[in-house]
Amino acid sequence: MRKCHKEMNGTALFKPSRIEEIDSALRLLAASALGLCVACMQKYPSCAAGLCLGFCVALLAKPVWSKFIGRLLAVNVFIAFIWLIVPLTAGGETIAQLGILKISREGLRLTIMATLKANAIFCIFMGLLGPMSPATLGCALKKLHCPDKLTLLFLIMGRVFHILRSQWRELTEASRLRGFSPACNYHTYNTLGSLLGVLLVKSHERSERMREAMLLRGFDGKLRLSCAWRGGWQNCVFVISALACLAVLGFLEWGIDA
Repeated sequence: MRKCHKEMNGTALFKPSRIEEIDSALRLLAASALGLCVACMQKYPSCAAGLCLGFCVALLAKPVWSKFIGRLLAVNVFIAFIWLIVPLTAGGETIAQLGILKISREGLRLTIMATLKANAIFCIFMGLLGPMSPATLGCALKKLHCPDKLTLLFLIMGRVFHILRSQWRELTEASRLRGFSPACNYHTYNTLGSLLGVLLVKSHERSERMREAMLLRGFDGKLRLSCAWRGGWQNCVFVISALACLAVLGFLEWGIDA
């Protein structure tokens, strides 16, 4: 339970840093704006600058590098499949040929851009939002006047996700203790399907208990959170820095040719 509590509050992945003193809603807004800006860029210099910005934000958040790099590698495993597919299937001018496989210039460009953008956005969001607990992020959504149902759904998901993961770990460990060894056969598929069914039943039972507990505490469908905006000079410096970063990225993308 202690490990689960640490993971929910982000302390397992990040060390205490000054970035946690900044208001959560401002961090959410900055992450969304910077991520959208990076996603819209189409030039190498601006994408490279976005990646450098992402690494700087991650450095400010003081991550535990062994775990942070592990998650970054997990993101790049998906990018590796793009490298295997897009350069060969995008079409356009051929720059290299391996037998019947043709590597196009346009496909290679798209792959490089996707790699830079994906890593930049991952670092930006992890650096700004990673240290937040689900409750803090829920308060940020409430401050930004997101729908109450969406905020409530997010808060419950953040609370239950780690519980479901621990239950799945217990089920898989119990199956291994009974001699289950995964393989590519019918018995493995049947066993995994049974485990998923048990997890689904347990999830339904837990959701019923949570609903009853909330009703007993007077929950009437309205979300009431005491989320006040946090003041201080740190917020002003953060907003000015975020706007400056957006201006620099915008200039590199749209202002150089002007």
